[in-house]
Amino acid sequence: MNKKTERAAAQWQRIQRSKRAMPYLLYQLGPRRDACQLHLQWDGVVLPVDDPWWEQHFPPNSDGCTCGVRQVSKYEYQKILASGKAKTSASDDGIEPGWDFNPGLGRHGI
Repeated sequence: MNKKTERAAAQWQRIQRSKRAMPYLLYQLGPRRDACQLHLQWDGVVLPVDDPWWEQHFPPNSDGCTCGVRQVSKYEYQKILASGKAKTSASDDGIEPGWDFNPGLGRHGI
């Protein structure tokens, strides 16, 4: 396991502890957008923390992936929706083989 997946697993545990106050996750592209071209379609996806989509799409989603998620409150979720910039559904395409898991869920030896 690499440091990215270790950080992602720790972040997932923090998200689980604070999901009552911050029940949504917003997918965001990282600074290395060239490495995440397949993930452009997910930029702005905002879904509940417990949505099954995060089981396979919680970043990182490739070796060079610099994408991340930001936890948001119900209030901020409503503001994002009102802005028209949010996506409330997402494609399953774009994950490199071997990266279709959420490190915080205990798979792959975590």
